[in-house]
Amino acid sequence: MTRLWHKYALALFIAAVLPLGIAAWRLASRGSEEVTENAKKYQLAAGDAALTAVQAWLDTAMLEARTVTATIGAISMPAEERMQTAQSQLVAASTLSDMVIYSPEGLDVQHMQGGNAEAKAVSRIEPPKPLPEPLRQRAVDLGFAIDRPTLVEGTYYLPIVLRVLKPDGSLYAFAWTAIDMSPLNAMLTEQSGKRFGADNQIVLMDWHEGKERVLAPSALIGTPLFSGENPLSESDFTRVRSTRTFGFTSATGDEMYGAALGVSDLGLNVMAVESRDEVFAAIGRIWSTAGILGAIFATLALVVGVVLGRRLSAPISAVSTAAGKVAGGDFTVRVPVSGKDEVADLGKSFNAMTGRLTDTIQKLQETTAAKERMQTELAIGHNIQMSMVPLNFPAYPDRPEFDIHAALKPAFEVGGDFYDFFLIDEDTLCVCIADVSGKGVPAALFMAVTRTLVKAHASSGLGPEEILEKVNDDLAADNEESMFVTVFLGLLDLRNGLLNYTNAGHNPSYIKTKAGGLTRLDQLHGPVIAAMEDIPYGCGKVQMNPGDTLILYTDGVNEAMNAKQELFTEDRLAELLRSSPWASSSKAVDVVLDDVWKFQGAADQADDVTVVALRYLGKAA
Repeated sequence: MTRLWHKYALALFIAAVLPLGIAAWRLASRGSEEVTENAKKYQLAAGDAALTAVQAWLDTAMLEARTVTATIGAISMPAEERMQTAQSQLVAASTLSDMVIYSPEGLDVQHMQGGNAEAKAVSRIEPPKPLPEPLRQRAVDLGFAIDRPTLVEGTYYLPIVLRVLKPDGSLYAFAWTAIDMSPLNAMLTEQSGKRFGADNQIVLMDWHEGKERVLAPSALIGTPLFSGENPLSESDFTRVRSTRTFGFTSATGDEMYGAALGVSDLGLNVMAVESRDEVFAAIGRIWSTAGILGAIFATLALVVGVVLGRRLSAPISAVSTAAGKVAGGDFTVRVPVSGKDEVADLGKSFNAMTGRLTDTIQKLQETTAAKERMQTELAIGHNIQMSMVPLNFPAYPDRPEFDIHAALKPAFEVGGDFYDFFLIDEDTLCVCIADVSGKGVPAALFMAVTRTLVKAHASSGLGPEEILEKVNDDLAADNEESMFVTVFLGLLDLRNGLLNYTNAGHNPSYIKTKAGGLTRLDQLHGPVIAAMEDIPYGCGKVQMNPGDTLILYTDGVNEAMNAKQELFTEDRLAELLRSSPWASSSKAVDVVLDDVWKFQGAADQADDVTVVALRYLGKAA
């Protein structure tokens, strides 16, 4: 066999010179772009960290304020005791100053003195008299309203107005206070350099009189930030959680990169900046190296490529053309093969490769189509499953005796949890929650059968234990896969609040009284459903008084796991229910779910999560 390695080795060397030079130029361009983008991403990350800290601080302040206003609105308590409790909470608050209580019409009715020594300067901020209508309307719509920050002795304070609701959700009063922003000085100074424009810096601002205004750190209050055109606009402060990066010249003449991030919907903005000197130095080194390499490659290509390129490139041309067609999606192309040298071997290999690519592409298309069909079917299954549980809330707006809300989130497209509630007759509400063993499609099918049987037998006027005995016998009779389901089933007499219930192997439930007490219903009345036939089940009774809330859940709540492999636990759930106030069943469900998602963090959801809250409000007069 004739060997042409000496000719082709030289040809490949020459052909590589120019592409390598171009590659060096492209790499330099890409490297420059990546350096610039990384600088912007760094500022976004720094700004996001500061934004998270500021948002957490604001959330703490708002939580303290809402705790005080919730006590003020608890009109079921004696007035003197209620105001003493609210006063104690205000004194204990770490971020709040004095508080002024207004009537629903905006008239000043009471002044409460706070206990935060650092926030006492806010007492010199004159509360509005009367409370303006726009602030009151915004507080009614959103739950709170933010006024413009006010500067007192070198520190800004953030006035807020909160609505005060009665237990029935109607408006009771408005509360005005101001949040001391001085803790943000230390927080932002810790993440910043010594001088704006020369070092990294984190700044909290708002938009005031057509330009940005520095709120923290205090060292920059009243200091100009920019030289020349202002890179910020009012939209950076009015868009919720807006994010934008830009370059600018500081008031000290330094070239900077900046990232501006909006804070919630409060009209505030966190800006992180960094000097562009280091960024430009790195880009210069990249381009210097690329220029040297490009000159070397161009010289070699010019000297050697002109002499030998045409004569040595011809045998490869056919393969190159065919490869381009393959890159364009034509896998039927073949290379003419002649001779017995290395080029002929390359042509044969290329033809074999395109043949195998044709077969592979066809199989891949078939596999992709099958996967898409499966995903579509699972999505349909999810929609069908969710359509089987009540999703429209409020569920019974014309029934003032009770308030019920529920939420279900499967761990996969379909799952085995379910809940249901329905009126058996005019005075009896049936509420049910269940958890099928296993996950996915089998659990979802078993769940559908269980729900159908529960609803069918419940309509016969039986007690909860009799309903579950019949459901158990029906499921256990043909249970070849040995699946089972845990169930809590309750029948609430809407006339007097008496709850008859049966717990078949399910998690304990809780009743939170109107006064804040927490009762755990942990008695089991029988094993799981579908284990075997002819199992007798017991029944429990508990009296619910107006204002009491029944909390039902599946083990996806107490067994939720975070990234550290730690469980949420029953104890954490009980403490959450004990310490959290709510004025409606939907708020009760949100309290549980929000804490579960916060605890779980970035970890994957391991099990279906279902929560049901039933508030008994009493027979309407």
